[in-house]
Amino acid sequence: MFNFKEIDSFQVETSTFCNVACPLCPRHFMGTSIVRPTLRQRHILAPQWNKFLDGMKHIVTIDNPVNMVFCGCHGDPVMTPDWEEIIIETAKRPYIIDVETNGSMRSPESWARVGKAMGYAERAQGIEKIMTFSIDGLLDTNKLYRIGIKHERVMANAQAYINAGGKARWKMIVFEHNKHQVDEAQQLAKDMGFWEFDKHVSTRNWEYNYAELENKNAKHLAKSQNTPKAIEIETDIKKVKRGTEDGVNTKSDLNITEEGAKIYREVVESSDMSQVTCDFKENKMMYIDSEMNLWPCNHIAATKQEDMTHYNKLEKEYGVGWNNLEQHTAEEIFYHEYFQSILPLTWKDPSHKLCTYECQEMCGGGLHSKAWEASTNREEL
Repeated sequence: MFNFKEIDSFQVETSTFCNVACPLCPRHFMGTSIVRPTLRQRHILAPQWNKFLDGMKHIVTIDNPVNMVFCGCHGDPVMTPDWEEIIIETAKRPYIIDVETNGSMRSPESWARVGKAMGYAERAQGIEKIMTFSIDGLLDTNKLYRIGIKHERVMANAQAYINAGGKARWKMIVFEHNKHQVDEAQQLAKDMGFWEFDKHVSTRNWEYNYAELENKNAKHLAKSQNTPKAIEIETDIKKVKRGTEDGVNTKSDLNITEEGAKIYREVVESSDMSQVTCDFKENKMMYIDSEMNLWPCNHIAATKQEDMTHYNKLEKEYGVGWNNLEQHTAEEIFYHEYFQSILPLTWKDPSHKLCTYECQEMCGGGLHSKAWEASTNREEL
């Protein structure tokens, strides 16, 4: 395992609240807009975050910048009431920043303040600071997946951010229902002053994904005593149907394109699912959840939000707060036996009591990373 001083990236979820209802987001039962009853809705607040940043000063320097990705695994990072202070304070420090948001909350004035601070910090430090606006189409299609979105507000906020000097990326998840708008959206992004356009071809359709994985991975998963009820639940969700305001059925109409299906199928077929390629180990990346707990990755952290089986076992084994950043430093948690010895052991022994199905399902053969890389197409404007 690597040395803590070699850490390359943190993913952080500043909030598990969200103002839209994307049916393929893991905060919902997959394929629906039904929020999971196990979801712990929390915010990271500025005092907690600043304490963490202060504790990393000896690691993160202008000569050793670290990636900080404010992600949206179960929520949107801009939902925390302290979003301005958190992003601006992080930008003042030598972090390579990427904030991923749907962009539809807060006012243009708020976005302008953050855009000004991010732009200034990038110019002063020479270290990239990006705001990624997830905009899946135009006025008539963005709302089909991002259910409840106010598209006009997104565009106003993005324009305010750009006009204030912030560097912005337009990320468009391409589905069957919006693929005809890619060129138009890219041109609009250029006209508005976006720095980059990311055509991200969706490979996420749970009915299709599980069918492919069952063919490839069922025997390996069956070896684990920890395959949770969640897999059965998610598979059964195929029976659930929910319409949107425009009559789009999230099960039948929000499908991946032929291109997306081909990408996922080829990645699965080329992957040895029994061999875990771990982002924590290989890419020196760690994840901070909305309760300031430090994890190897968002997939294992998700066991606290989606299926409590694995999380409960860890808490029973190590006690409450064993990986909490308000009780321990990041370095102390990093050198905990779970990170250093137990987790790597579980990759080779699916019957281990602390093995989680997430490792094999998401990162067997590097599945998740390969699919993400193959489906991402970024072009500077």
